[in-house]
Amino acid sequence: MSAVLKSKNILITILIFVAMIATTVISGWYLQKSILIQISDNFVPMQFNTAICFLLSALATIFLILQKKKLSILLAIALLILAGLSGVQYLIGQDFGIDQIFMDAYLLVHTTYPGRMGISTSICFALVGIIVISQNRANNLWFINHSVMVVIAIALLSFIGYLGNINTAYVWGNMSGMAVHTAFNFIILGAVIFIHQILRDQNKTSIQSWHIAPTITACLILFLGFWQSLESFQIQQIEKQIQRSTQAVIKTIRLSLEVQNAELVQLIEFSEEYIINTRNEADDNIVRYFNSHNDILSVNWVDENNTLKWSLSRNEINITPNLYRINESLATASKETLNRIHEAQIVWEKLDSNDISTYYLIYPLYYQGKYYGTINISYLTKDLIPKYVIQSEIFATYLISLYSEKNNVYRSFSLDFLKKAKTYSTFNTLQYSQTFPIFDQQLTIKVQPSPELIEDNLSSLPKFILVMGIMMSLLVAYSLTARIKEQEANLQSEKRQKEIINIQQQSIIEHEKLEKSLLQSNEELDKFAYIASHDLKSPLRGIAQVVSWVEEDLQDTISDEINGHLTLIKNRINRLESLLNDLLDYSRVGRLHGDFIELDPKQFILEIFQLSNPPKEFQCAISTKIQTINTLHVPLALIIRNLVSNAIKHHNRKDGILNITISDQPKFIEFIIKDDGPGIAPQYHEKIFEVFQTLNSRDKVEGSGIGLSIIKKLVKNYNASLNLKSDGISGSTFILHWPKAQTLQEVKNASK
Repeated sequence: MSAVLKSKNILITILIFVAMIATTVISGWYLQKSILIQISDNFVPMQFNTAICFLLSALATIFLILQKKKLSILLAIALLILAGLSGVQYLIGQDFGIDQIFMDAYLLVHTTYPGRMGISTSICFALVGIIVISQNRANNLWFINHSVMVVIAIALLSFIGYLGNINTAYVWGNMSGMAVHTAFNFIILGAVIFIHQILRDQNKTSIQSWHIAPTITACLILFLGFWQSLESFQIQQIEKQIQRSTQAVIKTIRLSLEVQNAELVQLIEFSEEYIINTRNEADDNIVRYFNSHNDILSVNWVDENNTLKWSLSRNEINITPNLYRINESLATASKETLNRIHEAQIVWEKLDSNDISTYYLIYPLYYQGKYYGTINISYLTKDLIPKYVIQSEIFATYLISLYSEKNNVYRSFSLDFLKKAKTYSTFNTLQYSQTFPIFDQQLTIKVQPSPELIEDNLSSLPKFILVMGIMMSLLVAYSLTARIKEQEANLQSEKRQKEIINIQQQSIIEHEKLEKSLLQSNEELDKFAYIASHDLKSPLRGIAQVVSWVEEDLQDTISDEINGHLTLIKNRINRLESLLNDLLDYSRVGRLHGDFIELDPKQFILEIFQLSNPPKEFQCAISTKIQTINTLHVPLALIIRNLVSNAIKHHNRKDGILNITISDQPKFIEFIIKDDGPGIAPQYHEKIFEVFQTLNSRDKVEGSGIGLSIIKKLVKNYNASLNLKSDGISGSTFILHWPKAQTLQEVKNASK
């Protein structure tokens, strides 16, 4: 018997074992033996439909190994239908009636819907069905091969959850969980399918490339799932603690109010005849009770006409304004309600700015069937909870708030502490609220964990597991990849070399074509820009000539108005001609560098200043220690000319001063151009560098709005930098860092 045949027989034997476990569970449902169904009373039961699906899975895989394709595919389709419909029920929230079609479920531990398999179980069965059908049809799709490792990972995660008593690993959310023997069967079933895949590919290289992806996928799913399960489990434990503490606080509040109410009802019944007959002073019993209970803020009687007859209150607390406000707002409603129910009411005051609030117990006075107003007793809300409870671990580890139907009436923490707590990402999700009745009202308690409790209960172990899992997955991937590369290196080297040579040849050809096309495009663009500029300037000059003729013809009879119109036309012509020149310069930026020359910086700046046609009174002070600069003359001159021209044109006085400082820095030449003009407001520091943007009307200051855009483009192309400092009041300072010759040469070479 060959080794392959022996391996197949072993796999079939293992699958028969899986089928036997499923048959045992089916028998357990019929015999009502819970130990066969759920192993332990606290474990999730294997549903009847789950056991049927394992029978279908085992038989479909056996026929796959025996190459009985039709039977295997039919069984896999039946498996897909049953498992798929179970999963769809979770997704759309509908019940198709298939969960108990074969058996009425009577074990419901961690089971949301009686008889329904968990969503993770449904997913695993659906993947098994797809894998079996794919392998029968000889498909070798990589995502199909992934699926078997996903099944193993999900099952292994659930199994580890049982071993570690982490129920969030095998119960997903509020859905039914995966049974421990379900997880065990999936691990075995997935391993059998994976081994069968390896046996089928044994004639190929020992490690296939598709082996990497499913292995890494399984590792990642396992560690990601375990990380998420541990974090969910920790949160679940905190939530249980919160719920237990909430119930304890509610019980304390109810007990405290019941004791207060019982004492006060007895006291008022004993004293009501004296109160009604005397009317203007409190009964001695009430006074003694008030003096002996320091938690009472005040006791007062408001008669049937809503008039305060007498009041007992602590000296340090002026309670009267609150009493009147409470009684005025509740006078009519209280009278009607009290006449109807003849029972005490409770009124909650909202927290004030000092986090202090009070509550009032209002008792109706009836004597011989007649209503005589109410006895009102006020307390501090915080005294509702006994001190021994406030000093207990509950109040030390939780943030507790109480809400009436309208207001927040109590909180055990400051707002500053709440801000600190909200910095924890899990704080807002970890909270529990419950509404419970107090007298005739509903009181809501909200409990949240303190930051200390979150830190103590949310350990870093899940994140450590996640990091280790990712690192291990990457290590496994690296090991498998290295092995595959070693096996395939000799076979692929020649092929890769030929491909590289072909790619290089094609790249060279394409590069030459692109370079030729780019040169041609640049030449055409230069020609177009020059011709367009020249052709547009010709009619402009013609228009200017016509205007001159009109002025000559009308020299003696021309009116001031017509003369103004003609002047405006000439200004517009000059502006358009300047705009065409600037557009031509803008289009050539980055393409026409010019040559390197040695220039005298002081003479260079002075020539640019004089060519800018400044007023006679305008001065330019140049300060530098540099004798000569080796640089590209054209772009630098264009930048300086625009900056100097702008400083002169936009100055608000004819006697302005322009200070230019030039200094040699390690990596650049620094030009500081400072004027004493009106300056540029900070909000316009970006806008002025946009095309066609000017801060003043063009009728007021002639300009195309392109000068600073040209500067911006030049600065960017030559790796320079330009900064503007101005407060919009006392002048502007432009600081230009112009690269030295070596950097400019690199830019020039790169553009070629």
